[in-house]
Amino acid sequence: MSSPSSRSKPRRPTRRPEDALADALRRHNQQGTHILHLSVSTGVARYDHRDPCSIAELMERADKLMYAEKQRREVDRGQDLEAT
Repeated sequence: MSSPSSRSKPRRPTRRPEDALADALRRHNQQGTHILHLSVSTGVARYDHRDPCSIAELMERADKLMYAEKQRREVDRGQDLEAT
C-alpha cells in the first residue's frame, strides 16, 4: 500500500511567465484610462540537456523567437487598422 506522500497528484499546467505578462498588459490597455498602449515582445528558448548548446546559441534562438512574435504582432495590428 502506498503512503499519501508517495501518490502523485495531477499537476496543474504551469502558466508561462510571458503569458502572465501579456495578460497584465492586456488588462492595463483595456482600462482605457492611459495615454499609452503598452506592448512587449518576448522570445523564450529553453535549454534541453539532451540537445546541449552554448549560451550564445540559446540567446540567438530566443532573439529569433522575439522578432518573430514582434513581426506577427505588427501584421495583426495592420489587419486591425485595415478593418477600421
